[in-house]
Amino acid sequence: MRHDILNVDVTLILERPNVAGFKTLMKENIVRSLHTTEGRVNIKARTHEKMDSVVELKSLSCHVVVTLEKTSAEGS
Repeated sequence: MRHDILNVDVTLILERPNVAGFKTLMKENIVRSLHTTEGRVNIKARTHEKMDSVVELKSLSCHVVVTLEKTSAEGS
């Protein structure tokens, strides 16, 4: 059995730096690393509403959800 990637959803939570200018490059790297297509990868960034160490610029957070589909390998 093998798995195909249906969707990759990335949420970056940080105050700085502003990553808008890097999202295309990040997406290209994810697509290349996972051998998938651009339409299957979504990247968004947001701040943490003035709470915790993210706002104090001591940390950042990243949440990633990958949806997979089990497929039969050819010949099995």
